[in-house]
Amino acid sequence: MINSTKNDEQLKELELLKAQNLQYAKDLAKTFKGRKEVRGKLEKTQEQLVRSDKLATMGQMAAGIAHEVNNMLTPVLASLYMIEKIKDKFEPELAEIIQIANESGKRAVDMLRDILDYSRKGSEDFEEVYVTKILDKSLNLLNFKLKKGRVKLNKKYGDDPVIVSANPGQLEQVFTNLCINAIDAMKEKEGGILEIRVDVVDDGGSVKSAKVVQIKFTDDGPGIPEEVRERIFEPFYTTKKEGEGTGLGLFITHGIVEKHGGLISVDSTVGNGSTFVINLPYKGGQ
Repeated sequence: MINSTKNDEQLKELELLKAQNLQYAKDLAKTFKGRKEVRGKLEKTQEQLVRSDKLATMGQMAAGIAHEVNNMLTPVLASLYMIEKIKDKFEPELAEIIQIANESGKRAVDMLRDILDYSRKGSEDFEEVYVTKILDKSLNLLNFKLKKGRVKLNKKYGDDPVIVSANPGQLEQVFTNLCINAIDAMKEKEGGILEIRVDVVDDGGSVKSAKVVQIKFTDDGPGIPEEVRERIFEPFYTTKKEGEGTGLGLFITHGIVEKHGGLISVDSTVGNGSTFVINLPYKGGQ
């Protein structure tokens, strides 16, 4: 009887010890998982900072080149402008060539202006704006391109409007660039779905704000290979055919997002589409 009681007590002690060890293992696993997640976030942030630093250096170099080229183009365009004013005196074919040359020169100047704008710092003309209103404005301008590309739009805005501090024109340019990229990516399959999602989420250490407005642009195109993703925000880098792109759209987009205190990243798997993610400091909602 005494031995039986002793055995029962020993079994209880063993069960208690087993339960304690199990709980300890669970706590340890939870701690390890938490540390792994934090380390992953830190590594991702570090990669973004390195990339941003690299792009900033490249941006300054590109701006210097753009400034010099712009100076050289100024007298050329001035001369073309004067010639175009008297183009009626030329043969129709020559007059058309003059007009094409003038328009090409103007496009070059616009491209150079984009690069120079990228290199300028400051938060001039920032105001509190509704993210979804800027998005809808961009989408309205792209309505024809969406229909032509047979792209179905899926908007997931949520019920509450969200506000960020931004330059409305620059933010519209960012959204327009990302939408155009998504539409172009789905050309191969002659259409697809573009999903735009807006959420307010915890910062997680990526942006200097307690919460961020997260805007996701997801397409179901062919996806982006890793070697392209690594260079996708570099100036003059493009995978489009000659004459279809300058390689500046995403470079400018990256610069504008950074000027607004935010971050932009891309997640993509070949064959499964792409998602561009923008995080901007959250200013509130009304």
